[in-house]
Amino acid sequence: LRGNWLSEVILGEKLPKPPKNVPVLSETVTDGFTERQMIERHSSDPACAKCHVRIDPFGFSLEGFDAIGRLRTKDAAGLNIDTHTVLPDGTQVAGLDDLKKYLLTQRREAFVRQFTKKLLGYSLGRAVQLSDEPLLTDIQTRLRNHDWQVSIAVDAIVRSPQFREIRGKDTPREE
Repeated sequence: LRGNWLSEVILGEKLPKPPKNVPVLSETVTDGFTERQMIERHSSDPACAKCHVRIDPFGFSLEGFDAIGRLRTKDAAGLNIDTHTVLPDGTQVAGLDDLKKYLLTQRREAFVRQFTKKLLGYSLGRAVQLSDEPLLTDIQTRLRNHDWQVSIAVDAIVRSPQFREIRGKDTPREE
């Protein structure tokens, strides 16, 4: 779930829905297996592997945190957590610090694009549309040119026509 969230929400990747015939991962861990080993066993199914190879490494790098974000060194069965993994592009990471470094270097463009998209959508109170693409590209260019300062993105959004001009404001309101 962590890897899926990171892929979709943080990097903006579209992942396919699992096929209908995929077996559900057990909620309980089999004795002697770590949670990671259970996921790896599930992912070895060819029907599962093509997606899991894209998402599991991100999740494994975050295994040092429990379901509500507390730091942990042991899993639910009391076994040691292993956050070492190889990401889909071959980059080796171990835990949050390496993952953060990876996102801010190798995946910076995807991360910033998704961040600006989410920030714009939140600011406008609506989904980002195709007509917003030039603004998103402009914001990303400005960020790159100004050392990635968030204030640059906020300024570009509040000065944009999308933010300043409310569509349909000339339309009479129904009472």
